[in-house]
Amino acid sequence: MMVVDGSVWVSRYLPVEETHDVSREWLEKYFRAGGQLVEPVLLLVELSAAISRRTGAADVALEAAE
Repeated sequence: MMVVDGSVWVSRYLPVEETHDVSREWLEKYFRAGGQLVEPVLLLVELSAAISRRTGAADVALEAAE
């Protein structure tokens, strides 16, 4: 079991992020191998706020949080 920082999730969600491909590939491999994650309590808040700041689109941030 592992805790993944919110920045990895932001990078995985936004294709324009420099580390998007690496984040996406790592998470997919980890889950396919049966890996489990523990989410920090504030992950959805952190994720939606970071995406909203980077995109300027609240609807994109809400979609990511859902």
